[in-house]
Formats: sequence, C-alpha cells, structure tokens
Amino acid sequence: MSTAFDDLADAFASVLGQSPAVCSVIEQDDVQPLAAADTTAITIVLGDSQPQQLGGILGNPVDWITEVSVHCLAGGLATNARPAAHTLAAAAYTRLATDPSLGLTDAAGVHIGEPVMRRQFERAERRFALVSLVYSVQHRTTSLNLE
Repeated sequence: MSTAFDDLADAFASVLGQSPAVCSVIEQDDVQPLAAADTTAITIVLGDSQPQQLGGILGNPVDWITEVSVHCLAGGLATNARPAAHTLAAAAYTRLATDPSLGLTDAAGVHIGEPVMRRQFERAERRFALVSLVYSVQHRTTSLNLE
C-alpha cells in the first residue's frame, strides 16, 4: 500500500528526474557519501509530519505539514565542492518551483512553498559539500487512513 507520504517523496523524485534530469543520481531515503564515480547526487528524505487539526470532524480529510529534505551532494578532488553543491541546489530549487503542487491531484492539497537551506562541507582527500533544501510541505490525506 502506498500512502500520501510515499506519493509525496515519489513526486519530488519524479519532478527532479523529468527530462532533462536535474542530476543523474536521484535517490530516496538515505543520505550516503557519493559513490567514487559520481560527482553529484540528490537524495530525498521524508522528515516529521504534523497534523494541522487535532480530533477533526470524523470523515473529513486531514491536512498535514511534512518536512521533505532534498539533499544536493557534490564531491570531487577539486579544492572546493561548495560551488557544485550550490549549482545543483539552485537547479533543484528552480525545477521544484515551477509546480508547487508537484503535479499531484488537487485533492492531495500539495503546496511546497519555500525551503530552508542548510549546508555542510567536508575537506578530506575527496572534497564533499551538501546543500539541503528543507521544504515544509502542506498536503492532505483522506479520512481514517493515510492515503
């Protein structure tokens, strides 16, 4: 069974992967270091979900705010991976901003809004940079289940 939360993560991946894809590596659920052959990757991770009404009227849809992180990773042997991570994050942001509903049905009530940006950098033999676009996504499930 797929839930509205699974559909949300899948929609982020689908939009970012539309031709031409923002990045050749788009994954879900796990932020891992880049494979040696990859210079960039995007990982989509679902975070916490908060219902927007407690004890609503039985039978009505439930509105949620769910955190979705789009981790834009870049790495390489260059002196600094930060510019590549920022370029990837800018491309992901631009692509996602074209349709704040992520192409989901109106009944899903999806609106992604503007993300918080978080950054992480590491200097080692292979440089690593991560720019995370953290979206607080408004969406809806049907009553009495998470679909």
